[in-house]
Amino acid sequence: MKYAYIQEQSQLHAVDRLCRILDVSSSGYYGWMKDPVSNRKRRDEALKVKVRVSHEESHGIYGSPRIYRDLKALGEPVSRKRIARLMQEEQLVARVVKAFKRTTISDPALPVAKNLLAQDFTATAPNQRWVSDIKIQDIHKLLDTL
Repeated sequence: MKYAYIQEQSQLHAVDRLCRILDVSSSGYYGWMKDPVSNRKRRDEALKVKVRVSHEESHGIYGSPRIYRDLKALGEPVSRKRIARLMQEEQLVARVVKAFKRTTISDPALPVAKNLLAQDFTATAPNQRWVSDIKIQDIHKLLDTL
């Protein structure tokens, strides 16, 4: 960032003076001028490709911990935090897959409640028809667990 500013201002001011003011070395600035892309930036770009491949192979499910394990298995020396940063830069987000949760536990040994209303819910007065999804056996089971 400082080097880019020095490059911008080099037409108006001496480079040595700008480097002194911004507290950077002039050799560092000239080195940046020769090769403005740092080794870290090049390495990040190569890792981004591998991170994206791992993410796509998992159908978008893997996050940074699993991608870290994938790259580590390939012998890639990288940290999980670096992978998380690269994923943020690439806007890669792990898709959360909800686990299947069984909500109904049926016991075929229990008797099935009779359908007394036969789907006729009309009533001539209040408190004549009461409807519920809970069977009395389920209430007893619930009370036994408490």
